[in-house]
Amino acid sequence: MKIAVFNIKGGVGKTAIALNLAMKYNLGIISNDALYPYENFIPEKSVLKVEPDEKFPDIPGNFKVVYDLGGYSDARVPDILEAVNVVLVPTTCKDDQIEITQKALENIEQYTDKIIVIANCLKPGEFFRVQKKLKTPHPVLPLNHSRGFERLKEHKKCIQELAITPLLKSAYGPVIGQLLEIDNAIKEFGEL
Repeated sequence: MKIAVFNIKGGVGKTAIALNLAMKYNLGIISNDALYPYENFIPEKSVLKVEPDEKFPDIPGNFKVVYDLGGYSDARVPDILEAVNVVLVPTTCKDDQIEITQKALENIEQYTDKIIVIANCLKPGEFFRVQKKLKTPHPVLPLNHSRGFERLKEHKKCIQELAITPLLKSAYGPVIGQLLEIDNAIKEFGEL
């Protein structure tokens, strides 16, 4: 399984989503963000940072990886979008981010139709707003705001593993349910 997490807009939660997937499913991470300290959170042997002047490597079919693709235009990205099983496109409910995400989706659709949109960092009532403003035939799945995404870096565990006490299970329960929905949607494109 090869997953790309991509949006040309930065600050929409691409890295947190990619890290949670990598931690939960023991996936490698490949990124065009050579400065992000992934190795602080997952084993260094599971991280490949591709410098701006480097070519993305060909990854064998049986290797499971998530591409965390930085929020900027990169001429190497279309090849990745064509090669992966599915592209996750995070956005938030902010008008400018929805507008840029709409343009990103139009761009991504030139290379693949295997797309899942994640309405990220939501507060109550915001999912409907994203659904109404974002015009897409692709599934749009909610993901509430959660401090769990900050804690996964601190504890080096996916959100699902952080919910070990009844209080944390209660606090993270809605987000864990939403992450399960996202996992199930991803599995429609291949085995995790």
